[in-house]
Amino acid sequence: MLLTPLVLTLSFTSSFAQDTGHFLAPGTSMAGADGAQSHWLNPANLGFDPDDHAATFIRSYSSGDWTYAASNSSDSTSFGVIHHRLGNGDRWWSLGWAQGIEPDEKFHLGASGQFNWLTGEERGFIMDFGFSYRPTSWLGIAGVARNAVGH
Repeated sequence: MLLTPLVLTLSFTSSFAQDTGHFLAPGTSMAGADGAQSHWLNPANLGFDPDDHAATFIRSYSSGDWTYAASNSSDSTSFGVIHHRLGNGDRWWSLGWAQGIEPDEKFHLGASGQFNWLTGEERGFIMDFGFSYRPTSWLGIAGVARNAVGH
């Protein structure tokens, strides 16, 4: 009999500001993702990655909007870059760093920061904070506070 993992996820995103520094791959759980992809989803999961070194490249297209994201992680640190191109002509780049820490084998914390260069000369910096708790191999609980610092 195959057990399906149970994943509980919390996400808080400001609905008043444009979320420029993130890439959320469709169908990916914030509690289950690890490795370089967790740079964009939940930086706390970087510590769960069993690989010493990982890289990912993601391309997404939706209604005329394009997103290209690449990240590279080693141990529990990750660096990444995103290029967004919207159908209306707006575009921006985000350059990011993420760090996960492991206070306990099953409970991890993480933080990420992104520098954003928007259309024109606008610049911004945002930070996210996350946690991830995996008490068993089939249960994960995670949460991320997006845009907790910066604008």
